[in-house]
Amino acid sequence: MNRARPRTRAALSALSCLALLSGLAGCGLPGTSDVVVQERVGDAALPAGDEGTWPLAQRASVRDPKEFMRTMLSAAAGDPVEAAKRVRSFGDAPLRSRWEPPATVHVVDLDEDMAIDPRPGGFEATINVTFLGELADHGVVLPRPRRAATYKFDIAEGPDGLYLTAAPPVILLPAADLRQYFEQRTLYFWSADGAYLVPDVRYVPRRDMPRNQWPTLLVQWLLRGPSPLLRPVVRALPTDADLVGNVLSQDSRWSVNLTQAPDTDGRRLATQLRWTLAGPTGRADAVTVRVDRDRFGDEDSRYLVANPAYRAEQEPARLCLLAGRVQQIGGPSPGAVSVPYLPAGYRGLVRAAYQRFGSRRYGVLVRDAGRGRLAVDVATADANRFHRILPTALRARVVGQPTWVPTREFGLVPVDGALRLVRPSAAAAPVLPGAPGGVTAVAVAPDGRRVVLVAGGQLYAAALVADGTAISLTARTPLPLSELTGPTAVAWTAQGAVAVAGRQPRIGQTQVWSVSVDGAVQEPLQLPNQGLGTQPITQLSAVVDDPSDTSPADPVMYEANKLSYDTVGGSPVTVAELLDPGPGADRRGYPTAPFYLG
Repeated sequence: MNRARPRTRAALSALSCLALLSGLAGCGLPGTSDVVVQERVGDAALPAGDEGTWPLAQRASVRDPKEFMRTMLSAAAGDPVEAAKRVRSFGDAPLRSRWEPPATVHVVDLDEDMAIDPRPGGFEATINVTFLGELADHGVVLPRPRRAATYKFDIAEGPDGLYLTAAPPVILLPAADLRQYFEQRTLYFWSADGAYLVPDVRYVPRRDMPRNQWPTLLVQWLLRGPSPLLRPVVRALPTDADLVGNVLSQDSRWSVNLTQAPDTDGRRLATQLRWTLAGPTGRADAVTVRVDRDRFGDEDSRYLVANPAYRAEQEPARLCLLAGRVQQIGGPSPGAVSVPYLPAGYRGLVRAAYQRFGSRRYGVLVRDAGRGRLAVDVATADANRFHRILPTALRARVVGQPTWVPTREFGLVPVDGALRLVRPSAAAAPVLPGAPGGVTAVAVAPDGRRVVLVAGGQLYAAALVADGTAISLTARTPLPLSELTGPTAVAWTAQGAVAVAGRQPRIGQTQVWSVSVDGAVQEPLQLPNQGLGTQPITQLSAVVDDPSDTSPADPVMYEANKLSYDTVGGSPVTVAELLDPGPGADRRGYPTAPFYLG
């Protein structure tokens, strides 16, 4: 008997209709400085949609100092180049003439407890913030180390409302305003080996540019190149490529004109543009690319397989362990991924990770080796059974949840704080170069080029470089957490977001949050004041949303206190929910260590 499982899309996916790709009017390309709105060419036109923009924050005739402060802070939401000008408009004449902060727009988590103290003729406002990152002028949020700060503002009463009379020399953008006034979108770059597209998260402000001009902006940003995290693992477009005019839409087809760019594969460029121009609803219209006199297109559904998050309608299998054996949660559905079985004599499992590579299946198996030690094996299977199990040289007291690297036939395992590399055909398991010490959890994006890990109690993003047999981590960047402390587990839930488990000090309990890969957008996956108990979550497992599919996402599964949960905030999985637990299963304890085979 299977209980109904609510399927909740990861917070960032649900927000993909709310948060915007950062489209800034002055970001430009080589040879251009703005989105140029030209006359229509034949019947082609700028794409239809919301032709307007959201109103900019303005100093209104308000008498409530808290409302004034919130409105003033939200003025930073928009084109970063003009952020200081917008905030400055809230000051009186002396402040407007002297306030010249650095141009950097800091994304911050704003404490709800804003202090307003009356002063003669006005108020003093005190705010507490936590720095998360910096918003650049091409839609990228650059993560920055977490630090807290307190700022004071002087507010005076005037005949037509309130004015700033003193303000610190800093531009602050509350993360809540980033979520509300920007839409998160995704650019795509081909991996360095040309095998797959790798997503790059950007933010477009709703306040500065009509929606029908966004496609032109996205292509401009694409030509400017990838974000720092992706640079070591993707191909940038040729530096002499330039956009001619605007990106136009006609009969559900995009038209993109570029200047001559040597070494450009037209069809691959069309696929890259098709995914980049796809909206948050999953619709991806075909693209025609014109490079001088040459014309290229992407006419059929083959573009889908260029994105590793595309699942071809196969349902992932939900798995767990019971008494040291792998079990399937729930019944099989039509089109579900087949799960290979282990030999009957192979027992003692405490953790496992499976991965599909075409018709092959691989497993990283962590088993009890006795005397307080754990062993790591690597298994190879066809669709039905594991026919080869290779013991590695690893023996350790602490082994974290292993993971396979999608699109590449090797896995990563945290072993006594070191991140180890395992392969199906090698007993050796070397330490991954570039990885920090103290690694306790790791997760790899579907593209196999981006990694998020927990090391020394800190969340990191990094790029995974594989150059022949040389594999390493690079571009390692700390991701600040606004609410959680002591992260214990991580899993990718969307192309630009991960689920992170940790302790929420405000309520003194464990929670799971969705965190964007740049750390800028963070939201709880349960109700804000709902805790998941005081026990730490020791394992998270999720399936990344297929961006071409708008159906509800598969839920995040987790382990806490040696119990499996198949929804955040749900009840533990029971033996009765397993597909075929065998006789006497109810006497073998509870299912543990849940994971997906996607």
